[in-house]
Amino acid sequence: MSQAITKILYEFNDSAVPPPYHRSYRITVTLDQCHLMIHAYGEIILEKFCTIELDVFEKLAKDALALPIQTLPKAGDSPVSIGGSSRLITLYSGNEVIFRGTDGADPKSHRLVSFAQELMSLCPDFPKDLVSN
Repeated sequence: MSQAITKILYEFNDSAVPPPYHRSYRITVTLDQCHLMIHAYGEIILEKFCTIELDVFEKLAKDALALPIQTLPKAGDSPVSIGGSSRLITLYSGNEVIFRGTDGADPKSHRLVSFAQELMSLCPDFPKDLVSN
């Protein structure tokens, strides 16, 4: 991959459960910032930002490229069947998507869970218990 990564987007989409129990979230990391948004069926529950150093972003980009995950070739490809939970990572160069991948619907797969925990550790006030197996 010859294009420089400028943004990492990690998304966890919760399974179809009643609203009081549903928690999906997005972690967006850019060259200097990390943004967490937790939502339940589109309603934002929590949103937090923190700053990061460039060397931290560069390490994350390198780690993301090394993840042994399934590539999703098209923007419309769904990582799981309807109703299930999914974990998805998208890498950008500017506004261009240069990689989309998932660890699939396997609940025992921890590849993206570990990466999400690494992203959560960037900001001390992010809820650490949000990312679980």
